[in-house]
Amino acid sequence: MVDLLPHGWTQAQLGDLADWFSGGTPRTSEASYWNGDIPWITSGSLTQFYLRDSARRLTVLGLKHGSRLVPVNSIIFVVRGMSLKTEFRIGITRRPVAFGQDCKALVPNPTVDPLFLAQAIRARTDVVLAMVDEAGHGTGRLATDRIKSLSIALPPIQEQRAIASVFSALDDKIEANQRTIQVEEELATRLVDQAPIQLPLNKIAAVQRTSINPALSGTTMVDHFSLPAFDHERLPLRQAGAKIKSGKLRIDNVSVLVSRLNPHIPRVWYAVSEPGVLAVASTEFVMLTPTNNVTAEEVWACCNTSGFIKTLAESVTGTTGSHQRVQASDVLSMEVGDPRSIPNVQRTVVQAMVQSAYLLRKESILLAKIRDTLLPKLLSGSLRIHKVETLLESMT
Repeated sequence: MVDLLPHGWTQAQLGDLADWFSGGTPRTSEASYWNGDIPWITSGSLTQFYLRDSARRLTVLGLKHGSRLVPVNSIIFVVRGMSLKTEFRIGITRRPVAFGQDCKALVPNPTVDPLFLAQAIRARTDVVLAMVDEAGHGTGRLATDRIKSLSIALPPIQEQRAIASVFSALDDKIEANQRTIQVEEELATRLVDQAPIQLPLNKIAAVQRTSINPALSGTTMVDHFSLPAFDHERLPLRQAGAKIKSGKLRIDNVSVLVSRLNPHIPRVWYAVSEPGVLAVASTEFVMLTPTNNVTAEEVWACCNTSGFIKTLAESVTGTTGSHQRVQASDVLSMEVGDPRSIPNVQRTVVQAMVQSAYLLRKESILLAKIRDTLLPKLLSGSLRIHKVETLLESMT
């Protein structure tokens, strides 16, 4: 393996590249240990690559009596938990944080770029998951001696930093997009929520029920708007029609999809049918099209207000939490603000914000795909950093 590395690269074991630390949990019954200013990372909260915050926080006293603080640019990953059976959760700190005993923290040596090392470990996820065994009751366990043996290919430090800068530029752009999306969607929703006139949704939208069997499309690619696709990236999964086994709703142009299933989980989708690609939606959605001089963007914003979501959650039928549904007729009867009763300039802003958020979401997915394609190639040396300088410049 060493002979296949580019000139100047070396092979090292992960255990030799950083100082390793274990975390801990302060006594949960002691109120003075909790709700402070120090983020406390656990297997459950380690869901982002860049670690800045956590739902649970420690006080200085709590840190002193049961946990450990690690500095900026520490690498934290899960070594015990249910999630380890299917995924390897890893992140790099962007501020000092504490962490629990279900994680390990690495403080890289000065000769190793922290972001490069974090990406190098993440790129070996398949190898890491193969090291996981079971601690009992379905809990995954990643033994320290096994993960320390993980082999890492190391270029010279300057090349490490250059490689890390590529991923940093891509990730920074994705994060900036996510912040902009949140602001734009919140603004669009707030503007329609201020409409002085309220009316039933059926006065500005109609339900579309055109059924189609995508399997008849064979190998032709189809955009599939499903609940898992919404939860993953809020963009449809493009797949061969033959892989979609049940009847769906056909989407033409732009529609708004409101999930009927378990509406306590808000799922309101601005669904765009791309030119030349068949688009279909799960029948678990109510598919709405705008009527009476209202746009799809405005219907989306109306259905995304907190009042609408709350009413939706209160209108379920069924007795179990996993199978509660809302009837399409109930969705249409819900009161929303009439977008036509707000100033035209605000209506224009609503449309622009929803469209912009959609385009930024698509851009972020493309950037993530570029990052994930480059990652193994740059980290193995099969693609050298000077060949992606143009890409780096375009992202910064």
